[in-house]
Parts: sequence; C-alpha cells; structure tokens
Amino acid sequence: MVLENPDSLLPTLQSRFQKIYFGRAASADIKNHLMKNLKLGEKDAARIASLSFGRIGRAISIGTSDQWKSRSYEAKHFLTEGSNSGAIIKEIADTDNRHKIKPFLTEVISQARINPEKNYLILKSIMKRMTYLGDFNVNKRLQLEAGLIWKT
Repeated sequence: MVLENPDSLLPTLQSRFQKIYFGRAASADIKNHLMKNLKLGEKDAARIASLSFGRIGRAISIGTSDQWKSRSYEAKHFLTEGSNSGAIIKEIADTDNRHKIKPFLTEVISQARINPEKNYLILKSIMKRMTYLGDFNVNKRLQLEAGLIWKT
C-alpha cells in the first residue's frame, strides 16, 4: 500500500506495514522523461520538473493537466498579493470547491519553494495548515484564512 500520509492510519495498521522511503528523481531526469514521453517542449518540461518535488508521478500529472496553468497563475497571484487575496481563500474554501484546496496549496508550495529563503514563513504556515486540514475535522475556511494570510 502506498500512502501519502502514513500517520493517518490507525496505530494497529501502522504496526503491520513496513515503511519504504523512495528518493527523489533528479530534475534533469524528469525533464527528459516529460520531453520524450509527453512530447513537451524543453522550457515547459524544465518548469514542470522544477515544480514536481522530484516526483515523476506529480510531474506527469502536471504535464497532462489542463488546469495546471490556471492553478499556477492563481498561486503566483496569491503569493504576490498576500492578505489582499482573501477572495481566493473564500472561493477555494467554498463548500463546492473543497476539492481544490489541496491542489491549490500544493501549487502555492511549489511556487514558494523556488525562493525558500524569502518564503520560509509562508511555507511553514501552509505546511502546518495542510496537516490540520488533513488530520482533523476543522473549519477549512478558518484554517485557510489563519494559515494563508501571512502579510500584514
């Protein structure tokens, strides 16, 4: 069984599984794979490889997604606007759009990690809120607002 968050399993199940950690693939290898198998241009393949966290599955998912460019634009806009982007938070936290929370936050993280020194506090806050959103029955809008309004 492959899990993104093994800590979400009950302790009795955790004790029966063995953890195997897979290393990250090199960006150059991912870029070459995308160019060869998805027929992407070098510029797009390099950009997607840099946003894939070294995960080939994520890179393929991004490369085949029609929504990636719009999500990427929203994430860049969010990072530049900070607390002025409350409309984005309200839209994503809306009951009908809850399925967009994790992809949006993942994209914000991938954009923010391009300059980790500058975006350290943003990354820390988002990671903390993603843990809360995944592990607890919480008000998603309040968690997003608390975690994502980082500029004052």
